[in-house]
This record gives sequence, C-alpha cells and structure tokens, in this order.
Amino acid sequence: MSHAHVVLADPDMKGQLPRVKGLKYVYDPSRLPTDEGFLVLGLASRLEINQSRLTEPKRANVQIYLVMLDTEPQYVQISRHATGWQPPALLHPSIEVLHRVLRAWALEAEDKLVATAGIRAGNLHVRDCQLHELTVPIRDIGPLRHLPQAQLYDFEVSDSGSFIWWPEPDVHLTLDDVRYFVDPAHRQRVEAEKAEYDARYGAAIASLRKQTRLRQADIGGVTERQVRRIEHGRSTPRSETLKKLAAAHEMAFADYLSALANLASPAEFD
Repeated sequence: MSHAHVVLADPDMKGQLPRVKGLKYVYDPSRLPTDEGFLVLGLASRLEINQSRLTEPKRANVQIYLVMLDTEPQYVQISRHATGWQPPALLHPSIEVLHRVLRAWALEAEDKLVATAGIRAGNLHVRDCQLHELTVPIRDIGPLRHLPQAQLYDFEVSDSGSFIWWPEPDVHLTLDDVRYFVDPAHRQRVEAEKAEYDARYGAAIASLRKQTRLRQADIGGVTERQVRRIEHGRSTPRSETLKKLAAAHEMAFADYLSALANLASPAEFD
C-alpha cells in the first residue's frame, strides 16, 4: 500500500481544513499524482459528485474517505461504484478528528493512532487512522469491566490519538492495547516480547544481587520464592517490589533502576 501524502479536497472546503505539515492539498482530481496514495476529503452533500470524479482505474490507490458534516446522516451513503472502489470512510468527522487523522498520515503512523472511539451495546468500538474499526466487549477489558456507567462513558481520545483516557479510575488504552484483545497474532507477539523482556530483566536483577553478594532470602518484605520467580522471568516485579529490592541493595530507587536498565539492555546479552 503506497503511503498517502496528498489530500484531495472538495474545492468548497478551501480555507476550512487544518493545515498539516507533510501533506499536500489538491483541489482538482486531474492534478493528482498517479504514483502516490492519497486521502479524499469531501462534503456529504457533494459525495456522489466527488465519487464520479474518481472513477478512472488509475485512481484505485485511494486510501481513505473523510466526509465532512454538512447534511443529515440519513441522507449520506458510501457506495461501491463501477471501478469497485470502496474505501474505508468516516462520516461527519469533527475538525478535531480530522486533524488527528491527517496528522497521523503525515507522520506515517495511521495504523498506530486512534481516530475515534465509542461505546455501544456493551462494546468498545475504536477506529484507527486508517479508519479500520476494532470492536472489543467491555467485559474483556479488566480495568473497565466493573466501572459504573457514568464513568464508563466519561472518556476522551488524546489530541494526538496516542491513547483513550478514562479519568476515573485513570485508565489509558493505546491502539496496541485494543489490538491485544481482538488480534490473536498481535497478542501472541506482545506476549512473546513480554516474556523476552521479563527474562532479561529477571537476569539483570539476579546479576546485580550476586554482585552485591545478597542471597534471595535477604530481601526484606519479599519472599525467597518471589525473588526466584522474578529472577527466572516468571513474574514481573511491581514498583513496590523493586523499591524493596533497591533498599536491600542500599541503593536509591532511581540508581537501582538505572543499574538494572544497563544490565538488561539487549547489548548485554549479545
């Protein structure tokens, strides 16, 4: 898929669009480059006109279609036309959402950032900035599962699209977090990366302990079994546990974490 650096916009939208560095704005389809993907921004009331101007096969590299709010939703339809083009579309985006999507494409991070999020019928629906929708049952998301309805619906998407945030109880979900619930292959990769990280970090904790000639039983407030599980990469230490480890080493917490980071770096294991 070629990346979109060009925005084809309805001429009636001139002066209304957020300008995003890294994107070129074009208002005439005949002036589109043929070797680049592009985004399309149109007014809902002119949607059919805009589609008919993009029917040539050479325009099959359309990536996305954003339809701005200027009519009632029931009068708007995205339909497949003669060329078979049916891009993902977002009807009636706000200027904030539009800016978020355009900025993501300019950064080449459209598959990493959130465009919109909503809750319907017990599910969290999230669109990335390619406008692909991911749906996760709320019951599958531990921190949200038992939230009162008022708190559940009280969330916002960050301006950058980096995360969705629930102020109470201060829960952040990134697009990667959402994909973890809906994409088994992604979940498998994440778990493999976590296992590798836990193994490196555990080995670093063991190495530092041995350097200071501490025994696994010498860590106040942490059982020998807990230390053994952490050092073997079978358990991820929490902040409170790391503070107890730092105290046992007679090190400031920040210094202890810095020493672990140096020992756990991939270069140390090459």
